[in-house]
Amino acid sequence: MPGDNFSIRWSCTLAPRRSETYTLTTVSDDKARVCIDGKLVIDSWSPHGPKIDKAEVRLDNGKRHSIKIEYAEQTGEAHMKLPWSSLGQDQQIIPASQLYAD
Repeated sequence: MPGDNFSIRWSCTLAPRRSETYTLTTVSDDKARVCIDGKLVIDSWSPHGPKIDKAEVRLDNGKRHSIKIEYAEQTGEAHMKLPWSSLGQDQQIIPASQLYAD
């Protein structure tokens, strides 16, 4: 993958362990977007330096929620993280064990 001027899209389903409201946080530079169940919840698609964006979403245990993450890198360091948290869970990167291929 080139160091600059690329974009990437991840899509899968997400299965939370608890039914509650989660805070999704993107830590990114350049451009980032997140959709949950087809709804745009974080839209940071204008070019920017290092930035944090947040969205609160209701996720239900026993349901697989679709998630799509888009990221575009123009110049500088490529950086994108998507931690989540809730009242019952400290902030952490979404575990691979809770992500499923489409």
